[in-house]
Amino acid sequence: MFRKLMYIVCFMWLVAVGSVQATTSTYWLGGGSGIGDWDIGTNWDSGTPTAEKYVQINSGAVTLNSASAAAYDILIGGSATAVLSMLGGTLTVGSDIVIGDQAMATGTLNVIDGNMNVASSLIVGQNGAAIISLSGGTISCNALTINSLGLIDIANYGILIVNGDVESDINIYIASKKIVSNGRVSTVAVDYNVSNPWKTTVKAGYVIAREGDLNCDYMVDYKDLAALAEQWLQQRGSLPYAYIAPVPNGENAVNFLDFADVGEHWLENTMP
Repeated sequence: MFRKLMYIVCFMWLVAVGSVQATTSTYWLGGGSGIGDWDIGTNWDSGTPTAEKYVQINSGAVTLNSASAAAYDILIGGSATAVLSMLGGTLTVGSDIVIGDQAMATGTLNVIDGNMNVASSLIVGQNGAAIISLSGGTISCNALTINSLGLIDIANYGILIVNGDVESDINIYIASKKIVSNGRVSTVAVDYNVSNPWKTTVKAGYVIAREGDLNCDYMVDYKDLAALAEQWLQQRGSLPYAYIAPVPNGENAVNFLDFADVGEHWLENTMP
Protein backbone atom coordinates (compact mmCIF):
# COMPACT_ATOMS: atom_id res chain seq x y z
CA MET A 1 0.00 0.00 0.00
CA PHE A 2 2.83 2.34 0.91
CA ARG A 3 4.64 1.59 -2.36
CA LYS A 4 1.47 2.25 -4.35
CA LEU A 5 1.01 5.53 -2.56
CA MET A 6 4.60 6.52 -3.35
CA TYR A 7 4.04 5.76 -7.03
CA ILE A 8 1.00 8.04 -7.04
CA VAL A 9 2.92 10.85 -5.29
CA CYS A 10 5.85 10.55 -7.69
CA PHE A 11 3.52 10.55 -10.67
CA MET A 12 1.77 13.70 -9.47
CA TRP A 13 5.14 15.37 -8.88
CA LEU A 14 6.30 14.53 -12.38
CA VAL A 15 3.08 15.94 -13.82
CA ALA A 16 3.52 19.13 -11.81
CA VAL A 17 7.16 19.52 -12.83
CA GLY A 18 6.26 18.88 -16.44
CA SER A 19 3.58 21.56 -16.26
CA VAL A 20 5.99 24.10 -14.80
CA GLN A 21 8.68 23.32 -17.33
CA ALA A 22 6.18 23.64 -20.18
CA THR A 23 5.81 27.36 -19.44
CA THR A 24 8.94 29.39 -20.12
CA SER A 25 9.75 33.10 -19.91
CA THR A 26 10.69 35.52 -22.64
CA TYR A 27 12.03 39.04 -22.11
CA TRP A 28 11.79 42.14 -24.29
CA LEU A 29 15.17 43.17 -25.61
CA GLY A 30 14.25 45.64 -28.36
CA GLY A 31 16.47 46.37 -31.31
CA GLY A 32 16.70 44.08 -34.30
CA SER A 33 15.26 44.68 -37.73
CA GLY A 34 11.74 45.32 -36.46
CA ILE A 35 12.19 47.73 -33.59
CA GLY A 36 9.04 47.83 -31.49
CA ASP A 37 7.18 44.98 -33.18
CA TRP A 38 5.82 42.21 -30.94
CA ASP A 39 5.92 39.62 -33.73
CA ILE A 40 9.64 40.04 -34.50
CA GLY A 41 11.38 37.18 -32.74
CA THR A 42 14.75 38.94 -32.56
CA ASN A 43 13.19 41.54 -30.26
CA TRP A 44 12.81 38.82 -27.60
CA ASP A 45 15.40 36.67 -25.90
CA SER A 46 13.71 33.41 -26.90
CA GLY A 47 11.55 34.20 -29.88
CA THR A 48 8.08 35.57 -30.38
CA PRO A 49 5.76 35.14 -27.36
CA THR A 50 3.37 32.19 -27.42
CA ALA A 51 0.47 31.00 -25.29
CA GLU A 52 2.89 29.00 -23.12
CA LYS A 53 5.29 31.84 -22.29
CA TYR A 54 5.55 34.32 -19.45
CA VAL A 55 6.20 37.66 -21.13
CA GLN A 56 8.14 40.43 -19.41
CA ILE A 57 8.49 43.90 -20.95
CA ASN A 58 10.89 45.53 -18.53
CA SER A 59 11.63 48.65 -20.60
CA GLY A 60 11.11 50.14 -24.02
CA ALA A 61 8.10 50.36 -26.32
CA VAL A 62 6.40 47.32 -27.82
CA THR A 63 3.80 47.50 -30.59
CA LEU A 64 1.32 44.72 -31.21
CA ASN A 65 -0.67 44.94 -34.43
CA SER A 66 -0.75 41.34 -35.67
CA ALA A 67 -3.97 39.49 -36.42
CA SER A 68 -3.54 37.35 -33.30
CA ALA A 69 -1.03 37.00 -30.48
CA ALA A 70 -0.86 35.16 -27.18
CA ALA A 71 1.01 34.92 -23.89
CA TYR A 72 0.43 33.02 -20.68
CA ASP A 73 1.22 35.95 -18.41
CA ILE A 74 2.36 39.53 -19.15
CA LEU A 75 4.33 41.90 -16.92
CA ILE A 76 4.83 45.50 -18.10
CA GLY A 77 7.26 47.83 -16.32
CA GLY A 78 10.00 45.92 -14.55
CA SER A 79 13.23 47.92 -14.48
CA ALA A 80 12.24 51.15 -16.25
CA THR A 81 9.44 52.76 -18.24
CA ALA A 82 7.77 50.18 -20.47
CA VAL A 83 4.93 50.56 -22.95
CA LEU A 84 2.77 48.01 -24.75
CA SER A 85 0.60 49.51 -27.50
CA MET A 86 -2.12 47.46 -29.15
CA LEU A 87 -3.14 48.79 -32.56
CA GLY A 88 -5.39 45.93 -33.65
CA GLY A 89 -5.85 42.20 -33.78
CA THR A 90 -6.50 39.95 -30.79
CA LEU A 91 -4.29 39.31 -27.75
CA THR A 92 -5.15 36.33 -25.57
CA VAL A 93 -3.61 36.19 -22.09
CA GLY A 94 -3.94 32.80 -20.41
CA SER A 95 -3.44 34.11 -16.87
CA ASP A 96 -2.79 37.68 -15.65
CA ILE A 97 -1.55 40.94 -17.09
CA VAL A 98 0.29 43.13 -14.59
CA ILE A 99 1.08 46.76 -15.41
CA GLY A 100 3.58 48.61 -13.23
CA ASP A 101 5.13 45.42 -11.91
CA GLN A 102 8.06 46.89 -9.99
CA ALA A 103 8.59 49.99 -7.85
CA MET A 104 10.40 52.91 -9.50
CA ALA A 105 9.14 51.76 -12.91
CA THR A 106 6.12 52.89 -14.93
CA GLY A 107 4.09 50.52 -17.05
CA THR A 108 1.73 51.77 -19.75
CA LEU A 109 -0.81 49.89 -21.83
CA ASN A 110 -2.25 51.75 -24.84
CA VAL A 111 -5.20 50.05 -26.52
CA ILE A 112 -6.16 51.93 -29.66
CA ASP A 113 -7.91 49.09 -31.46
CA GLY A 114 -8.33 45.33 -31.25
CA ASN A 115 -9.43 42.91 -28.52
CA MET A 116 -7.48 41.92 -25.42
CA ASN A 117 -8.83 38.89 -23.54
CA VAL A 118 -7.42 38.23 -20.07
CA ALA A 119 -8.42 34.88 -18.59
CA SER A 120 -7.66 35.87 -15.01
CA SER A 121 -6.79 39.28 -13.52
CA LEU A 122 -5.94 42.69 -14.92
CA ILE A 123 -3.74 44.31 -12.26
CA VAL A 124 -3.03 48.01 -12.67
CA GLY A 125 -0.18 49.36 -10.53
CA GLN A 126 1.02 46.32 -8.62
CA ASN A 127 4.20 47.87 -7.17
CA GLY A 128 4.95 50.72 -9.56
CA ALA A 129 2.97 53.35 -11.44
CA ALA A 130 0.64 52.12 -14.17
CA ILE A 131 -1.55 53.70 -16.82
CA ILE A 132 -4.06 52.13 -19.18
CA SER A 133 -5.14 54.39 -22.04
CA LEU A 134 -8.17 52.72 -23.60
CA SER A 135 -9.18 54.89 -26.54
CA GLY A 136 -10.49 52.13 -28.79
CA GLY A 137 -10.95 48.40 -28.88
CA THR A 138 -11.95 46.19 -25.95
CA ILE A 139 -10.25 44.81 -22.85
CA SER A 140 -12.05 41.84 -21.29
CA CYS A 141 -10.90 40.31 -18.00
CA ASN A 142 -12.16 38.00 -15.28
CA ALA A 143 -11.14 40.35 -12.45
CA LEU A 144 -9.83 43.90 -12.09
CA THR A 145 -7.55 45.42 -9.46
CA ILE A 146 -6.38 49.05 -9.50
CA ASN A 147 -3.87 49.91 -6.80
CA SER A 148 -2.80 53.30 -5.45
CA LEU A 149 -0.47 54.10 -8.38
CA GLY A 150 -2.82 52.86 -11.09
CA LEU A 151 -5.08 54.73 -13.51
CA ILE A 152 -7.41 53.75 -16.35
CA ASP A 153 -8.41 56.48 -18.80
CA ILE A 154 -11.23 55.49 -21.17
CA ALA A 155 -12.01 57.60 -24.24
CA ASN A 156 -13.76 57.46 -27.59
CA TYR A 157 -14.95 53.91 -28.25
CA GLY A 158 -12.77 52.06 -25.76
CA ILE A 159 -14.61 49.44 -23.69
CA LEU A 160 -13.59 47.63 -20.50
CA ILE A 161 -15.52 44.44 -19.66
CA VAL A 162 -15.16 42.66 -16.30
CA ASN A 163 -16.78 39.32 -15.57
CA GLY A 164 -19.65 39.30 -13.05
CA ASP A 165 -21.34 42.08 -11.13
CA VAL A 166 -18.58 44.44 -9.96
CA GLU A 167 -20.47 47.67 -10.62
CA SER A 168 -20.08 48.82 -7.00
CA ASP A 169 -16.31 48.22 -7.12
CA ILE A 170 -16.05 50.12 -10.40
CA ASN A 171 -17.98 53.04 -8.92
CA ILE A 172 -15.50 53.16 -6.03
CA TYR A 173 -12.64 53.35 -8.53
CA ILE A 174 -14.48 56.12 -10.38
CA ALA A 175 -15.11 58.08 -7.17
CA SER A 176 -11.42 57.81 -6.24
CA LYS A 177 -10.43 58.90 -9.78
CA LYS A 178 -8.76 55.59 -10.58
CA ILE A 179 -11.03 55.24 -13.61
CA VAL A 180 -11.60 58.42 -15.61
CA SER A 181 -12.88 59.34 -19.04
CA ASN A 182 -11.11 61.66 -21.50
CA GLY A 183 -8.68 62.83 -18.82
CA ARG A 184 -11.59 63.58 -16.42
CA VAL A 185 -13.36 65.78 -18.96
CA SER A 186 -16.27 63.36 -19.40
CA THR A 187 -18.08 61.02 -17.08
CA VAL A 188 -17.63 57.25 -16.96
CA ALA A 189 -20.56 55.03 -17.91
CA VAL A 190 -20.89 51.69 -16.14
CA ASP A 191 -23.58 49.00 -16.28
CA TYR A 192 -24.06 45.38 -15.28
CA ASN A 193 -25.94 42.86 -17.43
CA VAL A 194 -27.03 45.54 -19.88
CA SER A 195 -24.36 46.01 -22.52
CA ASN A 196 -23.01 42.47 -22.01
CA PRO A 197 -24.85 39.56 -20.33
CA TRP A 198 -23.69 38.92 -16.74
CA LYS A 199 -20.73 41.24 -17.14
CA THR A 200 -19.88 44.75 -15.97
CA THR A 201 -19.18 47.12 -18.86
CA VAL A 202 -17.26 50.39 -18.49
CA LYS A 203 -16.89 53.01 -21.22
CA ALA A 204 -16.72 56.73 -21.83
CA GLY A 205 -19.91 58.52 -20.94
CA TYR A 206 -21.21 61.99 -21.50
CA VAL A 207 -21.80 64.84 -19.11
CA ILE A 208 -25.36 66.09 -18.65
CA ALA A 209 -26.85 66.79 -22.04
CA ARG A 210 -28.11 70.24 -23.03
CA GLU A 211 -30.73 70.81 -25.72
CA GLY A 212 -30.09 67.51 -27.50
CA ASP A 213 -26.30 67.84 -27.30
CA LEU A 214 -25.59 64.41 -25.80
CA ASN A 215 -21.79 64.43 -26.07
CA CYS A 216 -21.49 68.10 -25.09
CA ASP A 217 -19.46 69.19 -28.10
CA TYR A 218 -21.80 72.17 -28.60
CA MET A 219 -23.33 70.74 -31.77
CA VAL A 220 -26.38 68.49 -32.21
CA ASP A 221 -25.47 66.14 -35.02
CA TYR A 222 -24.97 62.50 -36.05
CA LYS A 223 -22.71 61.82 -33.04
CA ASP A 224 -25.57 62.57 -30.66
CA LEU A 225 -27.94 60.48 -32.77
CA ALA A 226 -25.50 57.55 -32.59
CA ALA A 227 -25.28 57.86 -28.78
CA LEU A 228 -29.05 57.89 -28.52
CA ALA A 229 -29.38 54.84 -30.76
CA GLU A 230 -26.81 52.94 -28.68
CA GLN A 231 -28.88 53.47 -25.52
CA TRP A 232 -32.31 53.05 -27.17
CA LEU A 233 -34.98 51.76 -24.73
CA GLN A 234 -32.49 51.39 -21.88
CA GLN A 235 -33.71 52.29 -18.42
CA ARG A 236 -32.50 55.38 -16.65
CA GLY A 237 -29.71 54.53 -14.21
CA SER A 238 -26.12 53.79 -15.07
CA LEU A 239 -26.42 55.24 -18.57
CA PRO A 240 -28.63 58.35 -18.31
CA TYR A 241 -26.75 60.37 -20.88
CA ALA A 242 -29.32 60.06 -23.66
CA TYR A 243 -32.22 60.34 -21.23
CA ILE A 244 -33.06 64.00 -21.83
CA ALA A 245 -36.88 64.11 -21.92
CA PRO A 246 -38.13 65.28 -18.50
CA VAL A 247 -39.97 63.16 -15.95
CA PRO A 248 -42.80 62.10 -16.08
CA ASN A 249 -42.96 62.44 -19.87
CA GLY A 250 -39.71 60.55 -20.28
CA GLU A 251 -41.27 57.29 -19.03
CA ASN A 252 -37.94 56.47 -17.37
CA ALA A 253 -36.34 55.18 -20.59
CA VAL A 254 -34.52 56.39 -23.68
CA ASN A 255 -37.28 56.52 -26.29
CA PHE A 256 -38.98 58.60 -29.00
CA LEU A 257 -39.40 61.58 -26.64
CA ASP A 258 -35.62 61.85 -26.32
CA PHE A 259 -35.32 61.37 -30.08
CA ALA A 260 -37.78 64.23 -30.58
CA ASP A 261 -35.65 66.49 -28.37
CA VAL A 262 -32.57 65.75 -30.47
CA GLY A 263 -34.60 66.38 -33.63
CA GLU A 264 -35.91 69.68 -32.32
CA HIS A 265 -32.36 71.01 -31.94
CA TRP A 266 -30.85 69.24 -34.96
CA LEU A 267 -27.69 70.99 -36.24
CA GLU A 268 -27.99 73.73 -33.65
CA ASN A 269 -24.99 75.19 -31.86
CA THR A 270 -25.58 74.79 -28.11
CA MET A 271 -22.74 76.96 -26.89
CA PRO A 272 -24.00 78.67 -23.68
